[in-house]
Amino acid sequence: KNFEGKKLTLNAQLPAVEVKVRAERDLMKQLLINLLHNASKFTPEGGQVWVRLEDEVVSARIIVEDNGIGIPDDQIEKIFDHFHQVDGSSTRRHGGTGIGLAICKNIVEWHDGRIWVENVPGRGARFVVVIPKKQAVVRSELLTGYVSTRRFEVERYLELVVELVAELLHVKRASLMMVDEHGEELRIESAIGLDEDIVEHARVRLGESIAGRVAKGNSACLVRDVGAENRLGNLVNGKRYQSKSFLSVPVRRDGRVIGVINVTDPVGRESLDEGDHKLLELFAERVVLALDALSHFKEKSREFEDVRSTFKSILDAKRYIDPHAADALSTVLRDVAARMGMSAEENATLRYVFNVYDLGLAKIGHNIIKQPRELTQEDRDHLEQHTIVGLDMLKQIEFIPRVQDAVLYHHENYDGTGYPGKLSGEEIPLEARIIRVADTLRALISHRPYQKQYNLNEAVEVIRHRAGTMFDPKVVEVFIDSMNRHADRFQTAGSEAEAHAEIGPAAH
Repeated sequence: KNFEGKKLTLNAQLPAVEVKVRAERDLMKQLLINLLHNASKFTPEGGQVWVRLEDEVVSARIIVEDNGIGIPDDQIEKIFDHFHQVDGSSTRRHGGTGIGLAICKNIVEWHDGRIWVENVPGRGARFVVVIPKKQAVVRSELLTGYVSTRRFEVERYLELVVELVAELLHVKRASLMMVDEHGEELRIESAIGLDEDIVEHARVRLGESIAGRVAKGNSACLVRDVGAENRLGNLVNGKRYQSKSFLSVPVRRDGRVIGVINVTDPVGRESLDEGDHKLLELFAERVVLALDALSHFKEKSREFEDVRSTFKSILDAKRYIDPHAADALSTVLRDVAARMGMSAEENATLRYVFNVYDLGLAKIGHNIIKQPRELTQEDRDHLEQHTIVGLDMLKQIEFIPRVQDAVLYHHENYDGTGYPGKLSGEEIPLEARIIRVADTLRALISHRPYQKQYNLNEAVEVIRHRAGTMFDPKVVEVFIDSMNRHADRFQTAGSEAEAHAEIGPAAH
């Protein structure tokens, strides 16, 4: 009734295809009603409210935004508390937030999701909800022998593995297959984007089909276009593929193939490429560690919990990031790596680091950077620990020195004034120097209560100005030029920052 009585305009933006999540329909309806009701209360007569649904790889994102009065920055962290009333005469006049937003938080958390709010400069408030699609399926036979509570833990653990594969490769479908105890066939352990019946009953003999050939030959198979791959022969005859491109890599323990990871249906691009191949092979080594931890689950639950916590932290950290900006930056990083002479393996490592480098900030710094005040020296000292904390969080699955160093040193400055090691120049690993630029750009175009939110051109000028002090000048030059090459990606990066078609040349 607020919309009609106040003559508000509701603008809905929905994707072209249906988005499905495994959720309680009535609770999702109540969530949306509460968010829209809250937006309508704080929007002036004749104002506007926007609701947007975005389809992501393993989650759905709901955004409700208004052009109302906004929320005092010092109240944002309390807004979802039961019965909390935002201070200020204007909010009291509109009736306060009451219990509606607390109910929203309960609904979202019940679905393993995240909800937060941020003020939008020049508009009002933006509420963001991320709900996991829960499309991952685990073969039920694997779960026999576990009591109900343990069964749930194991199931969610295996779901996390394929969710992470899908998120890292940015694909709609992924599956983990394992060789049976007789070494004769593969069966699906866990999958995302596949029907439950397929997960339960699919069997592939070693040497047959793509996955069977990969397992038997201990060699990956990348298909960019299934229609043009003559080498596949009868492996694809009679099959109907929903995507023309797919990738299958072996999972090895001590050089012996114990399974296969398959991915297909890349999001936002025509086909998978060699960079995807290297990235999936790199992550397959972490999957082995996850499977080893699972095999010790009954007698060594600490190891299991640590690996699960790391995987979950990676997914949770990604949910707070604008997916459009992350996709644009990921594309730029691939281009930067190639143009700076990095090998395919090093390019894959950089892409992987981009997904995990800020885990420590998500754990110890998320509340600090939301504070509506200038950062104190104590705040800054605390934040400077996040690179060490991030490396510690990754230690259960991370053993490549290049990855460890990039996570630890991504806040080193080119002139030696950064942290934690006061490294300078080319003492700083190349991956860390590149991530330093990407991380700063993302921070500048994001909303932080204590700093101005820059548009894209302004953020680039800041980075250009600090080349030689904070940043490697060569990296800055290539990075900005690569942003120009992919300017269309930033133009579709949502309303987080104002994007322009031409960013301008890099300073030397």
